[in-house]
Amino acid sequence: MSVWSYISISVLLNGFGQLMLKRGVTGFTGGGMTFPQLPELAREILGSPLVIGGLACYAVSMLIWLKILSLADVSYAYPATVSLTYALVLIGSALFLGEKVSVMRSVGIVVIVGGVFIAAMS
Repeated sequence: MSVWSYISISVLLNGFGQLMLKRGVTGFTGGGMTFPQLPELAREILGSPLVIGGLACYAVSMLIWLKILSLADVSYAYPATVSLTYALVLIGSALFLGEKVSVMRSVGIVVIVGGVFIAAMS
């Protein structure tokens, strides 16, 4: 497989992991809790199948990330992976979480991805 194949898989796992974590913790609030209540909140959050799924995505993504580092310069791979994950999360948060995404936020992500694309061409 090519470096870009691994980067694509890593981006998908990171993006879906982030969306699953957000969905999994929605409704849990730590606001107003005292320190002794934190273990109870942690048990609730970590018992969510979506949180477990999101963490599993991150774990697999980390293994793939190690493979990417063995194949490519980190100065190339890291910006590419992170910027593409930004874009995926932006789209996913609008489609799957119903979040409002402003035009300015979208333009900002396009600028970031475009900048990384230009850097990758060098």
